[in-house]
This record gives sequence, structure tokens and C-alpha cells, in this order.
Amino acid sequence: MVKNLSQVSRNEINQFLNSFDNILFDCDGVILLGEKIIPGVKEAIEYLQAKDKGMKLITNNSFRTESDWDSVFENVDLDFRSEDVVFPTKAVVTYLQQLKFDKKVFVVGPPRMRKQFEESGLDVYKYKPCEQLRELHDIKDHALDDPEIGAVVVDLDFNLTYAKLVKAGIVLKRPDVHFILCASDKTVPLGDNFKTIGSGFIGETLEMISGRRPIVLGKPSSLYNNIVQDKFNLNPERTLFVGDSLITDMLFATRCGYQKLLVLSGTTSYQDMMNCPKDFAPKYYLNSLADLKTSLN
Repeated sequence: MVKNLSQVSRNEINQFLNSFDNILFDCDGVILLGEKIIPGVKEAIEYLQAKDKGMKLITNNSFRTESDWDSVFENVDLDFRSEDVVFPTKAVVTYLQQLKFDKKVFVVGPPRMRKQFEESGLDVYKYKPCEQLRELHDIKDHALDDPEIGAVVVDLDFNLTYAKLVKAGIVLKRPDVHFILCASDKTVPLGDNFKTIGSGFIGETLEMISGRRPIVLGKPSSLYNNIVQDKFNLNPERTLFVGDSLITDMLFATRCGYQKLLVLSGTTSYQDMMNCPKDFAPKYYLNSLADLKTSLN
């Protein structure tokens, strides 16, 4: 039975608080909606900091570079830095550097992802958008393989075109090309009661046309957690994961052995939570992280 943390006994709240030393927060839908902090969240985080809880952020958001994360934290007055965040773009850089990768990266993703790759020393393929296509055969000159490409990295791409998707599928026909999916989210929260299409659908499309399965460097992948652990070296049994998604957050926490707290301020409704599979279900939930201070105070 999933419990509302704000409605349990004082003794149970104390047991909960004493059961973890560190907290891993998802970001979008938990702390932020767009570029704005969710009301009351800052006070909840400060309360936990006063309780000497270590805090880091694990996100599937690749729309920010390291410098962007620093700016966001400064703008919303949160005591975090970019080095406190694991996000898929940096995970891809770490993964490819470990492989001593020396080819070009074809990016199906946001401009900030390409920028971070370039700043990290990766050679990013310069894709040239094609003119408006009128017939299917018009695409043939824009969707050719390129042997210099050694990896296709997929995330949410607001400027995705049919030609770009076809080219990625053609490149992936070569088995030596790394196929990396970052965020596998099917939906993305952009504001109150507003969600948009997530990059998981782009990844599934490329799986179907290439006949290949990607490695996933985003939640809920355990490979992503390997990078998290290499960076932060946390004891999962003494770590609380706070997220807003059943699939990417709660399932990630289950796979990695973290304790779980779900908040309903992002992608998950109360009805979804109550009807979810056992592996997705949290032990506790709150309507918002902002309620945490009230619950624990």
C-alpha cells in the first residue's frame, strides 16, 4: 500500500528520515517546471540540508549544458552546482571516452547536447538540413551513410525532420555504430497540466527501422546508474530517490536498490500511481516536494 507521507504517524516519519543519508532528486517535475522552481521546494531542500542530508540530482534532461545548469541554480537560488548533476549528455561523453571513441557522433537531439559534446572534445557530425521534400525519392541524396560516423545519439529533438530520422536509421544499419538512447521518457512536463511528446518515441522508431536495440544512458537504465555511482559513490540502501515518473524514476530506483519517494507534481497522476505494477510503486508519495518540510517538521 502506497502511503501519503504527510499522513503517517510522527514515529513513522522519524523512521523514514533516519533511514537515509543521501537523496537523489530528479529535476523536472520535482524541483523545476521549465525554468521555474516549484513553489515551496526551496524551503523543503533547505530543511533537508539542515538535517545534513547529502543531495545530488539525476535527470534525463539534455537541454542544458554544464554552464546552463549553473545559471538555472543561480536564478532559482538553489545551493547546487553543475557538478552535483548527472545528465545524459555528460554520461554519453563519459561512456564514449571510456571506449576511446575517435569517430564522429551523429546527434538526434537538442542544440545544447551538440554544444556540450563539442566542449567535451567529441567530433560532432555537421548535419546539413535539406530543403522541403515533396516526394519520397527526393530524400535519397540526403539520407546517405557516412563511414566517418561511429555513433548515433538520440534524445528529444524539436527540429527533427524525416530526412534526419532516415539518415540515422541508415547509419545504424552498420553494426559497428554505437546506438545510444538518452532519455527514454514518453512524456515531458513543460508546465502545470501540460506534457509534450518525449524522446522515447524517437528511439522506438529507430529501433524498428534499424532492427537494433540501443544502450540507454538515462533513467531507468542500470548502466546510467553505473555512471552515477562512479561519480557519487553512494550506498543505495541509505539513499532516497525522489522522482515524479513511475517508469523512469521509480523503476530506476527499484532496479538500483534505492529507497523511493514519488511526487505528483510532474508526469504521474494519483490514479496512475495507485494502478501501477509493483516494481514501479513507491512506498511513500507526496503531492509536491514542498509538502516534505511540513511532513517532517
